[in-house]
Amino acid sequence: NKEQAPDGYKMFDELTVTRIVESNKSKYLLNGKNATQSAIHDLFKSVSLNVNNPRFLILQGQVTKVSKSKPQEILGLIEEAAGTRMYDQKKAEALKTIAKKDDKLKEIRTTIDTDITPTINKLQQDEQNYKMYTELKKRYKLLNDQLIAYEYWQLITSVKQTEIDVENMELQTNEYQERNEIITEEIKQIHYEVKIIEKERNESEFNTLYHI
Repeated sequence: NKEQAPDGYKMFDELTVTRIVESNKSKYLLNGKNATQSAIHDLFKSVSLNVNNPRFLILQGQVTKVSKSKPQEILGLIEEAAGTRMYDQKKAEALKTIAKKDDKLKEIRTTIDTDITPTINKLQQDEQNYKMYTELKKRYKLLNDQLIAYEYWQLITSVKQTEIDVENMELQTNEYQERNEIITEEIKQIHYEVKIIEKERNESEFNTLYHI
């Protein structure tokens, strides 16, 4: 299947891998051309074949052994040859990784729910209480300032009223003094006139007696 062929090999209808062992050394050919061992490994890996455990290759001398294998062992060979075993291994590893990440996420979620969220809620409550305290303190200061200003205004008003009352009393006192002086003068004048009248009367009586 060319659509599933590795990059660089889609133009070939067939890929042939050859291994030649000479003097305990391995030589690899890919479609008759020299290739490195790593290139061969990459080729097999690209089609999900495990070259480290090449059960998809049945070597000479193993045919009889394979034919006598148990059904489960043969199924394993078929899965390995089809590349599904490696896929299953990768899937199992991926599931383990996902499970570990899920456990880590659960741990993080537990930490958030049990530690961080309550702390944030407490801080928010503390912040709200602090804001309420600040607002009450501002309101208290405002009302206290208004009370002091009102008491000061009352004091100033009372002082001014007292000054006015004192001035009025002084005016009344002056008026009383002036009236008293006038009355005193009038009394003096009356006394003077009475004396004159008495004097005239006495003289008149004396003259009358003298003529008799």
